[in-house]
Amino acid sequence: MLGLWMSVVYAGTLPDMEEAWRKFQAEYNTEMCAEVVMYIKSEWMESDTARRLLHAYTSSYLHHGNQATSRGEAAHWCLKRDLQVSTNDLLTVIRSFERTVTNQHANLQQQLADARITKPIRYLSFLFANVD
Repeated sequence: MLGLWMSVVYAGTLPDMEEAWRKFQAEYNTEMCAEVVMYIKSEWMESDTARRLLHAYTSSYLHHGNQATSRGEAAHWCLKRDLQVSTNDLLTVIRSFERTVTNQHANLQQQLADARITKPIRYLSFLFANVD
């Protein structure tokens, strides 16, 4: 169910979203799932909510891939995820924050390294060894 719902949420265009929603409704057109489908239809597919949630709508706005309402909320979630509980002592919290920031830095460094342009395989022949 989650997979089909995600295909509705992340559909790139309105026609794709409508098709995914039809598939979702057809798949769960059973007596057992009727209330769930009605709830999703009334609460999440309602026009105002859909325009704030569904990628087919939100992709028309420049947001540079940010999906949280603010960078602060996203950073708070990241730190909280690593901390796990709110009753730690100050030293544990500082170490947790340090570990989180260090891991984020390592991940960003890896992403930068992965994004560097490499020579295509066709240039690895000795004839093209000096081509950049």
